Amino acid sequence: MPSYIRAFSTHNTYEAAWVKNSNFNFSPSGNITMEQLKAYLDSYKGEHSVSTYKEQSNGVELQLGKRYGINDILFGVTASHDTYNRVNPSANTTANINRNLLTGYLQDKIHFSDKFELTPGLRYLHASDYTVKKGNGTDKSPSDSQVNHVSGMMATQYKFDDTTSLYGSWAQVFRAKKVTDYDAVLEPLEDEKGNVYNVGLKKSFGKKTNLDINYSYLKMDNAIGSYSVEDLTTATGTKSYAMNAKQNKKALNLSVEHQFDDNWRLGASYTYVKTDFHSKNFKTVPDGTSLDDLLNKQVPINNYQIDLGYDKGKFNVDLLTTIYSGNDTDYFTNNRFVISDLSMNYKLNEKATLYLIANNLWNTAWENRYMYHMGIGAFPQQGRRILVGMQYKF
Repeated sequence: MPSYIRAFSTHNTYEAAWVKNSNFNFSPSGNITMEQLKAYLDSYKGEHSVSTYKEQSNGVELQLGKRYGINDILFGVTASHDTYNRVNPSANTTANINRNLLTGYLQDKIHFSDKFELTPGLRYLHASDYTVKKGNGTDKSPSDSQVNHVSGMMATQYKFDDTTSLYGSWAQVFRAKKVTDYDAVLEPLEDEKGNVYNVGLKKSFGKKTNLDINYSYLKMDNAIGSYSVEDLTTATGTKSYAMNAKQNKKALNLSVEHQFDDNWRLGASYTYVKTDFHSKNFKTVPDGTSLDDLLNKQVPINNYQIDLGYDKGKFNVDLLTTIYSGNDTDYFTNNRFVISDLSMNYKLNEKATLYLIANNLWNTAWENRYMYHMGIGAFPQQGRRILVGMQYKF
């Protein structure tokens, strides 16, 4: 039952080069280097613009855990101030969006017996009003931007014997519109709402091998998406839209874990995902392209994971490699991406633990987002990043 308090500050900066009426081949082959692109922009005599996007979130999070008889209680709260800044020098425009967020949750895992447990939970979200401040002195703020919402969840597990157990869960999904869901122009947009269901079976074979198979179903009434289309009346030659969509996602998950000895363990898993989007308010982009087709092909179908772990005394390390395959190369720079993450922990004493987390070890260029007209690979995922910290129990 961990208890902790953490302060955090996260920053993300992204620059985009926009070129109008150009015959330069920005093909998705992945063979264009940054040096070639910079050289081209330096020599290009037509209209172009380089925009800068900055995201920042500062805050603190607290979790308290305590066991009372058959109840395992978890309480947590997170408060943050989020900002989003967009600067387009050639168009002489800026957009600044600020918002305060407060979330809290309460969960109780009830152990009715050695075989049966039930876990209800509640989550509260408060999101303040926010204002889009434009460089020309005009501000815009949607009338429904302030949000107060309570959502619930329920999970259960039944153990037939020492080797087999059945589990299931239901949770309400709610995500308030984020500052990055909007740009300089506010579009009609609703908060994300939906439900997710999961059922699965766990089976042990001896003392060293475990199998887990489960099926999940996500039904969203207001999934949030966005796309960009050509608009030569704008300074950048494009215009972006935010939109809501109905989303049904079905996933089959298979995983197996084997313990070789007291120190080494290996896990492997496979996930097949089928996503079905139906856009609301928007159906086609100006050139007649189906928006539903664009949305439904933007998710990798297959997901493989290999997890290698080592534990000895106060030290443990975990190397997780994920392979995304079945990507449509009309929307991704490659039909397969290989991403590795590393985590290490060292227990100083009963209360303090040092940890290191390194994501995207190989600094792989990959993406899971595509925007029409902006092109393939325009929104890469984060590169290599390292987090070092200490957890203290009290």
